[in-house]
Amino acid sequence: MRRRLAGTVIGLVVLPLLTLGLTRLRGVLNLPSQMLLFLLVVVLVALVGGLVPALAAAVAAAVLLAYYFIRPLYDVAIADINDVVALAAFLLVGAAVSEVVALAEG
Repeated sequence: MRRRLAGTVIGLVVLPLLTLGLTRLRGVLNLPSQMLLFLLVVVLVALVGGLVPALAAAVAAAVLLAYYFIRPLYDVAIADINDVVALAAFLLVGAAVSEVVALAEG
């Protein structure tokens, strides 16, 4: 129970901080780099908190990516099919990593 809470807290704190930092680097880092950084947070949440917090972090990260970094900005609608594919792949990888960590913990 403590691990799940710790993972949740990590997601609730790190995801907004990462979003804030990446919005300031918008012209420096491209979308694939931003997605990889968000995926690192999802993996960290999975390692610390397990399946449920990691799945929640993956969904939250996808929403943050869609809203702040995928055009049109500040809207969850996505104009480019390539961005839809990338975001779907992000969610699938986040869910898969979360499941693998949960299975490894037994």
